[in-house]
Amino acid sequence: MRRALLLLALVAAACSWGRDWDDTRYLCPDGTCPAGQECRAGRCEPVGGDGAPPWWNQDYTLRRPLLIDNLAAEPLPAGMAIPWVTDLDALVGLNHQDLEVVRWTGAEWVPLSSFSDGQPDTEETVWFELDEALAVDRRDSRHWVYYGYVDSPAPPSMDEPDDFGFELWDSFDGAALDAATWVPFGDVTVSAAGAALGPGAQLRTVATWPPDYAVDVKLNLAPPISDSFQVGFQHPDDDTEVDEPMALWSYDGDPGGAMNAEFWMSSTGEPRWSMPDVLLPGDDAEHTFTVVRVTDGASYWHENELRFRYQLPDGAVPNSDPIHVRVVNAGSAPLTVERIRVRPAIEPPPAVTLGDEESLAN
Repeated sequence: MRRALLLLALVAAACSWGRDWDDTRYLCPDGTCPAGQECRAGRCEPVGGDGAPPWWNQDYTLRRPLLIDNLAAEPLPAGMAIPWVTDLDALVGLNHQDLEVVRWTGAEWVPLSSFSDGQPDTEETVWFELDEALAVDRRDSRHWVYYGYVDSPAPPSMDEPDDFGFELWDSFDGAALDAATWVPFGDVTVSAAGAALGPGAQLRTVATWPPDYAVDVKLNLAPPISDSFQVGFQHPDDDTEVDEPMALWSYDGDPGGAMNAEFWMSSTGEPRWSMPDVLLPGDDAEHTFTVVRVTDGASYWHENELRFRYQLPDGAVPNSDPIHVRVVNAGSAPLTVERIRVRPAIEPPPAVTLGDEESLAN
């Protein structure tokens, strides 16, 4: 009996909450957490009230913790642009100019570069840039969203801040294509509506990117819709549309409006394709298609929703050549490109959720 009590004491000591573990985050499936933490969205986080960080700026009357889960097998690097999809109208009202993302270091607040994509629907993307790396398999609860600044003097901006974490951003709002960025083929014109690719026209980047990059292509697919087009990563040795390796969203005039995910990313494999559940034109003329290319495959996103993920089969030799971003209009109607963005990416992407709202008045 004496020995059993000794073993029980040792087990209890091994499971106690020590000072060395103060910054550790634990799961709380039963809703219980160690002293100084509370259960939020299934994880133990620092408690509100006296245990929460001091208020950053009293012009902002509301705040919420922005919880970031790094789901990848490597750290999220400093400088990476992190997307957070939310209903901004419901969160901060129709005017989004008062929203700020900041990080608490434990001693001071660090404002982060952030902006909104400004999509016309209710689910918008807020981008913010990490100022330091986030560790593997951790939930970071040091980032906060502040809002509720009714008389904010800052005008709303839907453009990326200078030196943000994108390697390419073009909204095609100039008088002509930037020759240092783009190589056009065929009839490509620029207007206030974007870059219009005539039948048979193509547009590709001068630069190339290796795996671990994403491209976001925003198209306006108001009728008449081109009956054949491709957007994504593709290696063009010439001006044809069949060069490889490639990771593309494509449309081939399917009567039901179905899009294809195409990929040829192995030097030993054959081209493959899939048909994710994406139909055109859908409820909106504007569509954002994303391709994330990694060494062993690619993921395909439509309007911030993962639609398909491809992984090379065992034995395939990955083709990791740097390749261009390319838009091909092989159809008989014009294709309008409103924006193209290239950014570093990681798979799987981090999960970002909002914690409970806190008020300055409380």
